[in-house]
Amino acid sequence: MRQHTMSRFDEEIEEPFVLGDCEGCGLEVYEGDEHFDYQGDLIHKDSSCVMEYFGNMAISKGW
Repeated sequence: MRQHTMSRFDEEIEEPFVLGDCEGCGLEVYEGDEHFDYQGDLIHKDSSCVMEYFGNMAISKGW
């Protein structure tokens, strides 16, 4: 017999722990996400985040 409720999906799932914000895209970096910790700055392990981060760093340093 098939249940007509969603009660079997009503379980407590903990929210992932937020480590901080990505310095490239600005989104949250969660525990378990692949990321770089570059001199204390968290960056998603994604080419667009890395390029954005180092592009911003170059602009801020006047390179």
